[in-house]
Amino acid sequence: MPAAPLDPALLYSQLHRGNPGDVAHYVDVCAGATSVLELGSGAGRIAMALAACGLEVTGLELSESLAALARSRTQREPAE
Repeated sequence: MPAAPLDPALLYSQLHRGNPGDVAHYVDVCAGATSVLELGSGAGRIAMALAACGLEVTGLELSESLAALARSRTQREPAE
């Protein structure tokens, strides 16, 4: 029986771990804000980092599989 095709969005989330300094950059850019709207929020990597800084973050993601992954991550890894 052939394996089920892998969802490209999930593959992307597994392969793309960010660029050096990207989280720090977005934290700096959002300094002084109380809320953030992240467009194309993917699996929530940046959104979760911003939420951990005390910001109210709303992520908008076109891929339902990535949005579901982000929701799952926020339940497993609450902001510290």
